[in-house]
Amino acid sequence: MIRPENISILDNKAGRCWDSYEVDRSMCWWMEREQERLVWAAAYRYLGSGVTLEDVEEAWVTFYSEGVERSRLSYRPGGPDFATYALHVCFKRECIRRGEEIRKRKRGSISITAAVAEEGLSDNELLDSAAGPHALLEQQSLIQAVVDFLNAGNLPAQQRRAFELKHFEEMSNEEIAEELGAPVGTIRVWVHRGAVKVQEFLTQKGWAN
Repeated sequence: MIRPENISILDNKAGRCWDSYEVDRSMCWWMEREQERLVWAAAYRYLGSGVTLEDVEEAWVTFYSEGVERSRLSYRPGGPDFATYALHVCFKRECIRRGEEIRKRKRGSISITAAVAEEGLSDNELLDSAAGPHALLEQQSLIQAVVDFLNAGNLPAQQRRAFELKHFEEMSNEEIAEELGAPVGTIRVWVHRGAVKVQEFLTQKGWAN
């Protein structure tokens, strides 16, 4: 990985000691196209087998929304340079953990049918889009269709859990962010993508136009 001098010089300074200009400079460099491709390739490699392109995208987003900053705060000179540390130490560890969770999820999914029945979920607790199929969700058969879709492992783990917390447990984005340890912006993305996937599934099954 070729780095300009103004980036390499940061290797000699603990990340916690970088000033705001140095932090911004580092992030701008990471967001250049060459580095973006490297992060994507690393995510694909380190996640391992059995993942989807969407899983890779989720890991890629997390690197930029959380990973660089976490790596900076823990970086100390004397070991690998910061770029190597962030991408091939911290991000690798994160991707391996994610990959194991994804494969575990695919090996067996815990049914949430009982939870749905217990909560007595109504249509607007599942989908909040006025253009979506939420008006039909009062029907038990439609609720079961959503449950079956989630249990089939059609969503990445983060999207599924965020969707469940939002629409089954009626938690706010802020509460979900605290529960899952992710930024609120990331939670909004996960919930939105989950809702879109559910709506697409219901449309394919004839539940929505």
